[in-house]
Amino acid sequence: MRLRFQNKRQRGAVALEFLLLFPFIVATLYAAASYSVLFFNQYRMQDAVTQAANLSLSIDRSSYNADQLKGVVETRSSQALNALIGSLPASFRGAVQPDLTGCAVGTVSDVEMLRCSVGVAGGDSGLLPLISFGWLGQFPPMPSSLQAEASVAF
Repeated sequence: MRLRFQNKRQRGAVALEFLLLFPFIVATLYAAASYSVLFFNQYRMQDAVTQAANLSLSIDRSSYNADQLKGVVETRSSQALNALIGSLPASFRGAVQPDLTGCAVGTVSDVEMLRCSVGVAGGDSGLLPLISFGWLGQFPPMPSSLQAEASVAF
């Protein structure tokens, strides 16, 4: 009789432990899934800018003079970047910040460089669903923005 009473007590303890730990387990899994989506899309953004910057290496330089080459490189790389941004998920395309996105030629230490970048608003911009816990804040915490950048000398 005493053994049966102890089993019921332990079952209640297990149920109580489950009730206390289950929200933390679900929150951990949700945060892991959210961050994996975020990092995967960051990887896709980085791949897009890298491909756009690498496109400048395939331009035939003998067909253009120095002044024309800069314009051709900027135009083709920007067009490629815009096409590659179009392949990103719709939520990321809507969050792209135009002032942080594009390709431009500049000089760094007397070397002509093409710099391509993409900026995306993060945080509560709708990239991922966030859970609000009132005074505890949003969960999982997200960066305020994502930035991907690639540079190539030409």
